[in-house]
Amino acid sequence: MLAPTKPLVLQHAEFFREHFPDKKVRLSVLTGETPPATRVIDFEGSQLVFATPEVIRNDVLGGRYPLSRVCLVVFDEAHRCVRDYAYSGVAESYKRQASNPLILGLTASPSARKERVQEICDKLAITNVEMRTEEDEDVVQYVNDVTINWERVPLPSAYKEISKILRAAMEERTEKLRAMHQLPAGVRANKRMLLELGEKLRKSLRRGGSGALYGAIILQAQAMSLSHAIDVLETQGLHNLTRYLAKLESASSKSGKSLSRDPK
Repeated sequence: MLAPTKPLVLQHAEFFREHFPDKKVRLSVLTGETPPATRVIDFEGSQLVFATPEVIRNDVLGGRYPLSRVCLVVFDEAHRCVRDYAYSGVAESYKRQASNPLILGLTASPSARKERVQEICDKLAITNVEMRTEEDEDVVQYVNDVTINWERVPLPSAYKEISKILRAAMEERTEKLRAMHQLPAGVRANKRMLLELGEKLRKSLRRGGSGALYGAIILQAQAMSLSHAIDVLETQGLHNLTRYLAKLESASSKSGKSLSRDPK
């Protein structure tokens, strides 16, 4: 069983020690703190192995032991199995070496994007997906009721002034987009409208667009950046806003550079 951090590996191992019915089964924990020679002995002599993925990946690549005799690999936090994360390397080695690889992926946050979920399934050779919600019979007993109390905190006066400046700068750009007939007149632009506009502009650009289209793309990107800056200020505070604006100032994009040069 693989988990991304040592504390989580130890947590799983302790759970199995307590609840696994056959107490004679040998269980080992392999982390970067375990000497390589000891890892080989423990891996070859154990029926249940709990480890961080980097350890297994590096040991397999180093030829210390194969995965051919492993009957099941459990990937906890399976949503990490994307791009070059160690899970991907372990999964590839296991699929290549085992004659009948069996993989179980577990995650509470698989992603809201279908293509990301498909990427995880492809990396782990997953063909069957099961989902549980808090209403399912085998889950409901572990779910506690949640009471939400909304506390409205007034913004400090300095924050209000900064927010006013940012909103004015955002309105200036959305007004230009309205003049270009890219946004509807008489409607205050929100983040969703700007996101949809960005997608529409990029599609138009792929089909071949004019110079005006490039101008609209820059204005849309700037409006999005300002909208995000407002959110950062009002939810995370002035320190994080300063960091975000500094990031914009060092941005390589044309929209970021021109926005950072705005004297307002």
